[in-house]
Formats: sequence, C-alpha cells, structure tokens
Amino acid sequence: MELVIRAKKPETIKRMMHENNIPVKIIEKKDQHLEIYVAKNLKTRKDTIKKGENVHFFITDEGIDKRIKPEDKSIDIIYEDDYLLIVNKPTGMPVMVSKAHREATLANALMHHFLKHKIKNHIHFVNRLDKESSGLVLIAKHKFIAFLLSDKVGATITRHYHAILDGVLPLKEGCIDLPISRKEGSIEREVSEKGKECKTNYKVEKEFLNKSLVRIRLNKNRTHQVRVHFAHFDAPILGDYIYNPESSSEDLLMLVADRMVFNHPVTDEQIDKKITFPKPFQAYLDKYSR
Repeated sequence: MELVIRAKKPETIKRMMHENNIPVKIIEKKDQHLEIYVAKNLKTRKDTIKKGENVHFFITDEGIDKRIKPEDKSIDIIYEDDYLLIVNKPTGMPVMVSKAHREATLANALMHHFLKHKIKNHIHFVNRLDKESSGLVLIAKHKFIAFLLSDKVGATITRHYHAILDGVLPLKEGCIDLPISRKEGSIEREVSEKGKECKTNYKVEKEFLNKSLVRIRLNKNRTHQVRVHFAHFDAPILGDYIYNPESSSEDLLMLVADRMVFNHPVTDEQIDKKITFPKPFQAYLDKYSR
C-alpha cells in the first residue's frame, strides 16, 4: 500500500512519521533503505520536507486472509478510496465469518472485492452491525489504517441511527447512560452494574400509534447497545425478536445505521456519509405514521 501524507509544515520526515503515528517497521525496504519518496526521489528519515510536499510511504502488505472464502455478491459501496471503504449492509447479512455463518457474509463479499481490485490485505471492520440491522459499515484496507481509526490515537467516529420503537418514551430527548453486560450462557445483553459503560443519545422525531421514530447518535457502541437501552425503558425496537416479546424471528428489525461522520485518517478531510431508509423501513412509516 502507498501511503501519501501532505506536509503541514517544514520538518524532518522522522518528525512527520512521529506526528502521524507511522512506525518504521511497517515501511518496505529496498536495498536496506526505507521506501520513502518525495517527488519520486528516495529520502531518509533525516531529510527535511517543505510545507505542502507529498511524502510517499510504501507500507508492507499483510497478504489476504485465506480463511475467508470470496463470494461474488453485490456490495452497495457508499465511499471508497485507497485506504478505506464504506458499504451499506443489508438486513439479514452477517458481517463476519463465524462457525454459524461461514458463507454469505459481508466479509465473503468483501474478500471477492479485495481480490478483484488486487488489495492484498486483510479486511478490517472498524464498526460492526448485528445481522438483523442494516446500514453503514466502515472497513479499513490495512491494519495500520484501522489503527489510525481506533480510540488508541483518539479517532472519533460518530454513528447515527434511526429506529422505530414499539412504545413511547417519557423523555423525548436525552442520553441513556447505563452499563451493559452479557447474560451468562446467552447471546443476550442486559443493563447491569457489572457491565461496561455506554451512552445512547437520542431524540424522538415522531410518535404514532404508540410507536416512536427516534434519531440516535453514538460515538462508541457495545453489542446490542441500542436494542437493550430502549428495551430497558419498555420501548423495544419494532421487530426485535430478542428484546421485544411482541416480535418474532420472521419480523424485520426496524433499526438502520444511516449516517457516519469522521475525519479521514490520512487526508484529515471530513467524511460525512448518509443513506436513505431501507424500503421496508420507509414503507412502514409511509403506511402508519401519516
């Protein structure tokens, strides 16, 4: 992978690498020299660069993950560049390959995409969605890019959701700040003092027929966080067969991750991507919320 960083000020390449969290060990070597170039000229870490110059670092590829079988399935790509990818995952598709789902996952489809475009790295999911939900998933094309998008370097990714709740909330806007833990011997989660802290910011946009359309904002996300938090207040998500006793496994979960905002880890430009509601979600609103 070629990593291109534009200099924000005059400084040594060594200093630039430190400021951009680029370790020496990930850079390829040629004849014992690190592959670092400015205007096609080989440079060393001691060399000084000018403001506005592009520095090209050639990073060692990881190689493909042979454990994931490539599958030629359509992917709804919302954004893509040399470093990352944002896709719109459909309802019912698992994100990762697992013992229960070895095929027909987003990872299988992405592996085909990586091979087709000669991306010789692992698939790094920066965020994940439950199989039952739909919406935006961010993928880094190299472990270093995933690192730059992590909490370890202070990266902030704001994720926005919309959900239709099977109930009405007493407070129409607020923050649910309750810890969540996993129930012993179960895939279910619950609000528990023993759990990990998490916050769900929300605002009710519309109420109809004892239902609520809510907008949700998260900076971090625990497994089933949104589903558990609203179910705790007797307003579970419509179609949630795990936390809503009125739903079954045949119902569609009315939860969509419809917007994602973050600063690009390499260019520092703001990435702000939004999608429309899935057809079943919008159809339900059109039928019942007028």
